[in-house]
Amino acid sequence: RIPNENDLQDFESWKRRKCNSIITTCIFFFVIVLMFTMISFIAINAESTPIIEMMLPIFIGLIFIVVILGQIKKYFDIKKWEMEYCNYGVVIDKKSVSKNRHRRYYITVSSNENTFKENARSEYTLLNIGDEAIVFTIEGKKQIYIAKKN
Repeated sequence: RIPNENDLQDFESWKRRKCNSIITTCIFFFVIVLMFTMISFIAINAESTPIIEMMLPIFIGLIFIVVILGQIKKYFDIKKWEMEYCNYGVVIDKKSVSKNRHRRYYITVSSNENTFKENARSEYTLLNIGDEAIVFTIEGKKQIYIAKKN
């Protein structure tokens, strides 16, 4: 089905929520990098601090910088996403499954005699059983996404 104006608006609000969560993550990691930078400068200024003790905060700060750069790349990738396929469906099941120490949130949507079960953590709290949802794909991706229909 060809997406109409309302579908595109719902898709854009879904993209905005994804981007906002990435921005929040980047801010969190940036604060951690600042904290480790301050610890490193304090350690450098203390003359009795051995070089080995200064390396750990610097190394951890570099790891967080790499994570921030990855999140920034992900942010710009999401900004470029375009909807390829779109259809409406009804949420028929919601379940959270614990596997090891990780929890996965699955939403099952019925749409035109097809049933889609997708791991949709961000939409899990927004959708209830019986709610209408949009099932869509993104150009260049082989994954199905589910968003709440506004």
